[in-house]
Amino acid sequence: MPQVLKLRNAGAGRNQALRTALSLSMITGRPFEFFDAVDDGQHPKPGLGPGGFTAVKAAAAVSGAVYEARLGNPDGSFRPREIRPDAYVFDVSAQRKSAAAVTPIMLCLLPALALAAGDSSLVVTGGTHVHAAPTSDEMRYVLAPTMSWLGLPVSCSEIAPGFLPLGGGEAEMQVKGPAFIRSLQAQGPFMPRKVGLEIVSSGLPVHLAEMAMQGAQDRLALKGVRAESRIRRARGGHGLSVLAWAQSAEGLCVGFSALGHRGGRPEAVAIEAVEGLLTFLQSGVGLPARMAGDLLTILACAEGVSRLSLPSLPAALKASAKVIEAFWPGSLQLLEPRFDKPAEIRVIGQDFGRQG
Repeated sequence: MPQVLKLRNAGAGRNQALRTALSLSMITGRPFEFFDAVDDGQHPKPGLGPGGFTAVKAAAAVSGAVYEARLGNPDGSFRPREIRPDAYVFDVSAQRKSAAAVTPIMLCLLPALALAAGDSSLVVTGGTHVHAAPTSDEMRYVLAPTMSWLGLPVSCSEIAPGFLPLGGGEAEMQVKGPAFIRSLQAQGPFMPRKVGLEIVSSGLPVHLAEMAMQGAQDRLALKGVRAESRIRRARGGHGLSVLAWAQSAEGLCVGFSALGHRGGRPEAVAIEAVEGLLTFLQSGVGLPARMAGDLLTILACAEGVSRLSLPSLPAALKASAKVIEAFWPGSLQLLEPRFDKPAEIRVIGQDFGRQG
């Protein structure tokens, strides 16, 4: 029987350490005990919140795990069994009203569902457009196409948007398993073949979305960039979201989102997203820092060596890297930015542990 891993500071990176451990525990079969998990809502505090608790509960359903976890408790345990492809439905508000982000839960379950001997679907209800997490639009237009390009056939869609503070949105993911993922070479500079804008407006006058669109297009035009543009009017609370994305000739996608807030100007939201993209394109690096964190576990499950350059090493990425090293020692090398050189990551893929 595998030795039980002791995961301390599981709340690191807003529970990124916990979610990474859940992913790798399901894949490797190695049980773990966790300590110091947090409520990763708008204002993080000690003890599992609805988002973290749902991640544990969902991982247990996918892997038939025996687990100990309670809302408000920072500690628990997880002992996986067999991964089962199926149609899964989870709600972050099942235990307590919440707008916790759905995309971190989807990313947590994705590696296990990719390894499963069959196709799976997943619907998660909660916040689809909340701060400090990829939006459902990023999942659909950036992360899913990139992972499919790497050999992990996945598609994502939004059933209904969920903004703060109410949540209640729904996002769906379809995964074809088993997958064989190849490594990623993203050492920069990123060269866009096309650029796009995706604006989501829910419960707001249409002219606000049009103002955001015009602001984004004007800012891109100053740099000589033309973008495919779309406004999507949705039903699900009140909110505005702008995604500025780009795709390389090879198929790698990147994106930057910004969310509106009460009293804010739509043009300011659009400019925030566009400036994020333009700054990245001018930086000479291969991948945005947060996206590298979102892909890190997937790349650790790939075959071959991935090499990435990025502007920084954020806390969530470092938290994920530390856990990957605990499960698969020697699989990662992280280099901080230095002088005029970007941060670098080298990932020795473990092919889901199949080679061992």
